[in-house]
Amino acid sequence: MTRLDSTRPLAPLHMAQVIRRRLQLQGMGAPALVEQHRGWLDCFHHVVRFEGWPALYRGLGVAIVRSIP
Repeated sequence: MTRLDSTRPLAPLHMAQVIRRRLQLQGMGAPALVEQHRGWLDCFHHVVRFEGWPALYRGLGVAIVRSIP
């Protein structure tokens, strides 16, 4: 077992954490004109459509480095 084995489950879970974080932070200090997401699927669709797939994995490198014992 290598040190990187503990980082395997991070990639799929990181995408869900990005969506959760965006839903939690919507509306906090944002102007009323900013479109609010109607749920996790709407948020996912919006991120992929307007920012691309890489936006779902932003910050994954830092999470991997932090998880290596």
